Amino acid sequence: MPSLQLSLDDIPINLLLFRFTKNSFSCADANKLAIKELKTTKEGLIGMMLEDIFPSAKEIGFEDALLTLHQQEAKTLNIDITTQTTSDKDYWLCNKIQKLPNGDILIFFNDILQYKSIKNELESMQQIAHIGHWKWDISQDVITWSDEVYRIFGEEPQSFKPTLADFLSYLTSEDQVTLKELIESTMITKKPYNRKDFPVPLGRVEKNKKST
Repeated sequence: MPSLQLSLDDIPINLLLFRFTKNSFSCADANKLAIKELKTTKEGLIGMMLEDIFPSAKEIGFEDALLTLHQQEAKTLNIDITTQTTSDKDYWLCNKIQKLPNGDILIFFNDILQYKSIKNELESMQQIAHIGHWKWDISQDVITWSDEVYRIFGEEPQSFKPTLADFLSYLTSEDQVTLKELIESTMITKKPYNRKDFPVPLGRVEKNKKST
């Protein structure tokens, strides 16, 4: 069965492909969406250095992020960077850059105003429905909560950066033990636990105010 080959133009997000050269990175390719967003041509982009497209790349650590991925065995790297293009328009750099088998690096970027609009709409819907979303960076032990998760726990949105210990402090002692056991089992077996194994009705959440 033949493998599916995708071109950059098949991916519905702004994409730039960078190649390590001259101790930095130059643009090797771009899809049509990125070319349109940057108001240029493919010929105009190819060969441009990273700092010529994103002037603040070195200052904000974007170039360092690409160098880190270039030098590591890893294929992806999570980042969260806002920068500017030569037109001084702000962009939101997606939270992942990807290294291809040949060493080239793909970056994904969006107009930050569009991102903020979508984010604000999502937060409004979550506040109405009283639901939230979260993610846990296990290696750094940092949990990211949406504003509504803070409200669910009776806290001011973004008033502190929660850790696993912070989250556990909202649960009953019995629930803390259960969740710790499920997390430990998941890390050992590399298999996710069924959420049915640990339902947490809001009535069982202990809303102890955190000090900032």
